[in-house]
Amino acid sequence: MIYLKLNGPFKKYVFIAAAILASVVFTDRLQAADTDASPDRMAAGYALYDKGAYKQAAAEFTKVIEANPLSYTAFYNRGLCRRELDDFKAAVSDFSKAIMLRPTEAGAFRNRGRAYAELKFYDKAIEDFTEAISLENNDALAYIYRGDAYYSAGIYGYAARDYSAAIAVRPDDDSLYLRRAEAYRRDKQFEEAVADYTKGLELSPVNAADTADVYLVRGGAYLSLGRSGLAGADFKKACELGNKDGCARAKRFK
Repeated sequence: MIYLKLNGPFKKYVFIAAAILASVVFTDRLQAADTDASPDRMAAGYALYDKGAYKQAAAEFTKVIEANPLSYTAFYNRGLCRRELDDFKAAVSDFSKAIMLRPTEAGAFRNRGRAYAELKFYDKAIEDFTEAISLENNDALAYIYRGDAYYSAGIYGYAARDYSAAIAVRPDDDSLYLRRAEAYRRDKQFEEAVADYTKGLELSPVNAADTADVYLVRGGAYLSLGRSGLAGADFKKACELGNKDGCARAKRFK
């Protein structure tokens, strides 16, 4: 989830719930088996991964690697398992081996970048996402993840730029507008932030609680623009949707 800090007197952190962003945080698919890989072990690994048994799936892919140390697929798939297990250093190692075996595969760079980002090695993550984009220019996920890395590094203008590139590929994804809105807001581009919060609300928000959070942060952006009437209206709407912070702030605008 992304934490949002309102400007001005509102110091408390609020967040857009993870459900709003779920449509852009995909679990990458396992790679299809190499022709020279162990098919039974691969099949067992796929089945275990689909069940969420990542540790056991990783063990199956390890057995494939032991039989065929040059299996790009096994290293890639084990990297995905290890990332799901939050073993990010081991995931980086596996994706690095996969890259050595197939240096033109965008997915390996993208996923190593995600592991680096989890380790807070944002420079390395950005390098990997950039390489993934150079290999697949329409890779919306790479733009999203690079935008997230820039955001986490405090480079909000570049984050907004990458979210814009992702929006060009997925123009109907409400969560991308909300991501870009937050980058704009942190970059003090409040007019642009308001426009994106509004667009995100128009594009089928997930549920009332998440919608309430968006009204709350849009109200904060309006307040930064000095539009207290619109801010108060948004805080009131957030309150009506069950957001307690919205209720507390709406009281100040009666």
